[in-house]
Amino acid sequence: MKKIIYASVLLSFFFFVNLATANDISEQDGNDWNGYSETAKVFFVSGFMMGSAYIVTETYLQSPKEFDINKAYSLASKIYNSDKKLKKTQNITFTKEEIILWGNYRSEIRNNTLFPYGLYKITVGQIKSGLDVLYKDFRNVRITIPDAIYVVKKQIEGLSNEDTEALLLYLRGGKANTDLLFIKDSEGKFVKYISFP
Repeated sequence: MKKIIYASVLLSFFFFVNLATANDISEQDGNDWNGYSETAKVFFVSGFMMGSAYIVTETYLQSPKEFDINKAYSLASKIYNSDKKLKKTQNITFTKEEIILWGNYRSEIRNNTLFPYGLYKITVGQIKSGLDVLYKDFRNVRITIPDAIYVVKKQIEGLSNEDTEALLLYLRGGKANTDLLFIKDSEGKFVKYISFP
């Protein structure tokens, strides 16, 4: 038993030393992924999932379950111009209720922005298998691992093959052409937007 524990610790040490000498995690891509051992892939995905859960959970802001969204929008017009630039608010006064409402509204926006980064109800094995499949395609190897993880997440959640391909085209192009995320019908009319992550 001691030999197994010692071997596990030693393997983990070499794995983490290898990752520590690798390039920044945000720059690692399919070339890095395809070079990892099966164990390293599991460790990578596990760590990424724990990290994302921690960030989302720890930065989640509590707000009342119900607040008047119309009042919040009305208050926003008091604060922002139509082009979403902040008005000069030196001569504007706010009631205590408005300040609380604005804080709750901003919390809700922040929470909705963070939520897509959580990897809930998805297993390490699902993400790992999805990345293995994604990176078998030579066209996808320059997509960073963090971006690829969220592609796999969206596929697990039911993203269609057509929308997946549009998303992959966007990522293969270095996120330069956001028009690829605006899906249009055969007549050129806007149908939907593919959010990412």
